[in-house]
Amino acid sequence: MSDIDEIRALTHRYALLLDTVTDDGIDQVFTEDAVFDATAIDLPVLTGREAIRGFWRAIFELTTHTAHTVSNHLVDPDGATGTYYLRAEMMYKDGSTSLVTVLNTDTYRRTEHGLRIAHRTVRPLLPLVRTSR
Repeated sequence: MSDIDEIRALTHRYALLLDTVTDDGIDQVFTEDAVFDATAIDLPVLTGREAIRGFWRAIFELTTHTAHTVSNHLVDPDGATGTYYLRAEMMYKDGSTSLVTVLNTDTYRRTEHGLRIAHRTVRPLLPLVRTSR
C-alpha cells in the first residue's frame, strides 16, 4: 500500500472509530505524543494519545449517534502532510443535534506500526449548526 493510500485509510479509520463509539483503535490512528489542536472551534489543545482518548470518551458520554463523513482529501506527495474536510453530525442524549464542517490539517509520522497522525489542526469551514430539543 502506498503512503497516500495508507493515509487515506487512516483518515477513514478515524471516522469509523468515532461512529462505532470505540476508542480501542486510537493507537492505530495517533502517535503516542500526538497533538490535536481544535482551538479554532473553541475546543482545547490535546497533547498525547491518552488526552485524545479522554476527549473521545467525553463525546461518547454526551451523544447517542454520530456520523462523520470525510471528503476532499489531499495528501502531499511526500506523504508527510494532508488535508481533508470532515462533516460531523451528532445527536445528543438531551435530544439536541449539531452539525459541524471543518478542515483537518494533519502531519503524519511513520511508526513501527505504520503511519500515524502526529499533529492535527481543526479549522471551521462553516459555522456550527446546533438545534435544541
